[in-house]
Amino acid sequence: MSRAGWLAACVGLAASIDGTGTGAELRGRVLTLLGDPLAGASVSLEKGLTERRSAVTQQDGTFFLGALTPGQWQLTTRLAGFAEESRTVSLPEASSPWIDIGLVVFKLTDIEPCEFEGMVRAPDATAIEGTSVSLIAAFNDRIRATASTDPAGRYRLRVEEPAQYVLYGFKPGFSVTAIVVTCQPLLPRPRIRQDLTLVPLRPGR
Repeated sequence: MSRAGWLAACVGLAASIDGTGTGAELRGRVLTLLGDPLAGASVSLEKGLTERRSAVTQQDGTFFLGALTPGQWQLTTRLAGFAEESRTVSLPEASSPWIDIGLVVFKLTDIEPCEFEGMVRAPDATAIEGTSVSLIAAFNDRIRATASTDPAGRYRLRVEEPAQYVLYGFKPGFSVTAIVVTCQPLLPRPRIRQDLTLVPLRPGR
């Protein structure tokens, strides 16, 4: 073997050992639904019955899992005091995606929901009926609620989890409006009012 070939073989072997070849990676953070980092959470990936990787989050809530074969993996996150979070992630060849994982506080008893209400209007203050209003948790998009405005442009939404949410307003013919709102972990839960303004689209847009 030539010297160049021997060096190339050594480089390839080193890459296969340290996991920097063509395998996939997964990076991310584990957070509360309010966006605070969670240290010490167990993050595990499983693929079939034979492949498993795990990591523990750092003080800033981050984790890293490397040397992963491409394909579908089951991602599970656990931390005492929080409900287990499980989802499927797809990892293409040589990919390195980032994922935020928002954990839900484990509840022993029912608590009051967070309530959001308001009106959807045009810039001239005209009420807009039939607007789809959605509330989606910023760090866990499976926590959501949707409603439609009544003839007076009013909506009301209820969610169980204190969290940072993105509130969306959408109706064909108008621009989409989005705003960040927060339900704090306080008792009794405050009723949060947030009005939205939708701007009519110009013809041709």
